[in-house]
Amino acid sequence: MPAGASLGPQRAAAAAEPRLPRGLLWIGVPLAGLVLIVFFVFLRFPFERFRESLAFQAGRALGAEVSIGSLETAFGLAGPGFVAHDVVVAWPDGGRAAVTRAAVRPAWSLAWLGGTPALHVDADADVGRIAGAITLGGAPGFDGRLEGVALARLPLARFAGGASLEGALDLDADLRMGETGPVGEARFEARDGSLAGPNLPIAIPYETLRGGLRFGEDGSLAFEDVSLEGPMISGTLSGGTGPGPSPWFAPLDLAVHLEARDRNLHPALRSAGVPLRPDGSVDFKLGGNLSAPVIR
Repeated sequence: MPAGASLGPQRAAAAAEPRLPRGLLWIGVPLAGLVLIVFFVFLRFPFERFRESLAFQAGRALGAEVSIGSLETAFGLAGPGFVAHDVVVAWPDGGRAAVTRAAVRPAWSLAWLGGTPALHVDADADVGRIAGAITLGGAPGFDGRLEGVALARLPLARFAGGASLEGALDLDADLRMGETGPVGEARFEARDGSLAGPNLPIAIPYETLRGGLRFGEDGSLAFEDVSLEGPMISGTLSGGTGPGPSPWFAPLDLAVHLEARDRNLHPALRSAGVPLRPDGSVDFKLGGNLSAPVIR
């Protein structure tokens, strides 16, 4: 057999092997190299130098003073980003929030197609956990979830004197800022807490408080399927507020159904103007506004 005859099958096998199109190689190899270069540049980018600038910009957006303990890069399956540690937010009225860790990266959002930046945030704070997409630009918005929010930390008394609300809140929201305030909808559920009003002598404990909120373009607010279950009292609520610059001071129109299960609570409710039936149930309307409701 000739010496070159043994090369025939090898050449045939090599010719049969699939090869990438030459044009794809011309494009793919440089593109892959560029991606790797960008990746390594990102990992070595000195984000720490921009910590103060980022804190200043975040403070302007929140109307507060923001400090960031440290800032570092991060890279995961969802893309590049950065992680901030030991973030403290201080508002002028004395309110504070501490964030132990906040991971931020570009969000997978169609908002980018319209030229609006969107960031995905995953943060653990002393008031709860937040995870979702924040849309920046002229009409900032949030589409995500808050978990374990400590209701006692919210400044409710600032808007409704004598009112208090305690418990742990989970909230799913899809909201954006409009001309008169938030626009969109949210669903909430609070657990194992209590609520009190300016005319109630004691706080009412509850096991669950759940429902929906719908914020209109005109500043109106609708309460949807709101219910309360507790050992002393249960009830439902429907209605909302009319247009106004703030839901707290807009005209209120609510239909309320209550069932006072604990008879020891009946005198306190009657003294607050709630016209209970002998069995402890009542249906009434609430007017005025959220900061100063009036039983009708």
